[in-house]
Amino acid sequence: MEHNTVIHSTALEAVKEEDHVRPCIERLQRLEKIFEEVSNKPAGIPLEKEKMLTESLERIKSVEFDLEKTKRVCPVLHGLIIVKVGLLIVLNANFLTIVVLSGTAYYSGKAT
Repeated sequence: MEHNTVIHSTALEAVKEEDHVRPCIERLQRLEKIFEEVSNKPAGIPLEKEKMLTESLERIKSVEFDLEKTKRVCPVLHGLIIVKVGLLIVLNANFLTIVVLSGTAYYSGKAT
């Protein structure tokens, strides 16, 4: 009887071990199949996609170049705007000085 129990427990252990091994083997088989599919694909990208990527890269470089030019020009434009505002202030002040010195006052667009 003891002998049958030992055989039975050994058989149960083998079944339990098989239950743990079977998923691993199935997973290995799936991975091998995926590996074969990937291995059969060409190593490089298609010429059409490579051309598209190259053109996109050139456009990006062009935009970056334009951005750098704009960064260099902006301080100059800012300086010109400040000068223009300053000139407008001076012109307005001179106009007001001329109006006050001439004794002419303006109200609602009519001379008084």
